[in-house]
Amino acid sequence: MPAHTASAISRTAPVLPDVLVPGLRLVFCGTAAGRVSAAAGAYYANPGNAFWRTLHEVGLTPQRLPPSEFRRLLEFGIGLTDLAKHHIGNDHELPSGAFDAAALRRRIVAFAPAWLAFTSKNAAQAYHGRSVSFGEQDWTIGSTCVFVLPSPSGQARRSWDPALWSALARRVATSATPAVSLRCQPRHKVPAGTTSPATTPPSLVKAKLRPACVTDAAGILELEALFPSDRMSPRTLRRLLRAPSARVWVVTMTATPGSRVMAVLVMLMRRNTGIARIYSVVVAPSARGRGLAAALIGRAEASARRAGKREMVLEVRTDNTAAHALYLRLGYAEQQRLSGYYEDGSDGLRLRRRLKRDDSA
Repeated sequence: MPAHTASAISRTAPVLPDVLVPGLRLVFCGTAAGRVSAAAGAYYANPGNAFWRTLHEVGLTPQRLPPSEFRRLLEFGIGLTDLAKHHIGNDHELPSGAFDAAALRRRIVAFAPAWLAFTSKNAAQAYHGRSVSFGEQDWTIGSTCVFVLPSPSGQARRSWDPALWSALARRVATSATPAVSLRCQPRHKVPAGTTSPATTPPSLVKAKLRPACVTDAAGILELEALFPSDRMSPRTLRRLLRAPSARVWVVTMTATPGSRVMAVLVMLMRRNTGIARIYSVVVAPSARGRGLAAALIGRAEASARRAGKREMVLEVRTDNTAAHALYLRLGYAEQQRLSGYYEDGSDGLRLRRRLKRDDSA
């Protein structure tokens, strides 16, 4: 017989099944199933809950799904879970110890979605163990970025703000592609069966190319500081990491946000134009010659093509011969000379490339 604490109910088996598979773009996590949801056997089933309506309104699902079709979220790269898998009731009714933060961490690390969105501050604070603010967080769970949303429950209308749900949808859209492993090429060939300090370090052989999170900001700025004549300011970087018109990718030694950044690319995509622009490409000196810039550019071109862009443009200093040669090899053509374009008065070149439908990254 189920045990009762206050007016909460606990069960041996999970109240609702997890909806989780590897590589999802987004997973939602609440506190515990309410009575209506438990009775219906479906997530966010109370008619007063704005969850399903909001998913559709912000563009995370192409149509409004009924709660009974919650498993269909997998079709859109979205998953579901809860902190208290074995309890039913409102947050204030749940017994001490109902929230299993360790179990949630194990699930998220194992399935590694790009984003985890807590559907209330209570859920996020129960996991994190301290106060949190709404929006994107400066901490992660394994390789997963974290976002905190206002509760869609009808009982939380005073804190309801659909703009934060729209902000989440934009962030998910700008980082929809998962991390991929890069098999970096050694800078020099060596005979079979021998080793050489000139070969690619083991940490670079399994480098990860992935969308950037706010937790990567310090690493990106550290990389930018190597180029003081043309570096990005912290304010500009923070804006770009959150801007819906920007895409930022990094290459790191692991897939975990906040790990050492070896290369970064920023791309801008304005509305109502068929042109995308590579704003910045930076590769650490120790990682040059291993194809990281080309891999980042390939990812940017694929993303721009999926967004319906027809051309990619970029600028390069006239004295950066190595980068100029790389862009020419990748099919970019000189379009315009830019006199005194850079802050130190150096000239630049604008290059462009037509993005054909059969291009691939």
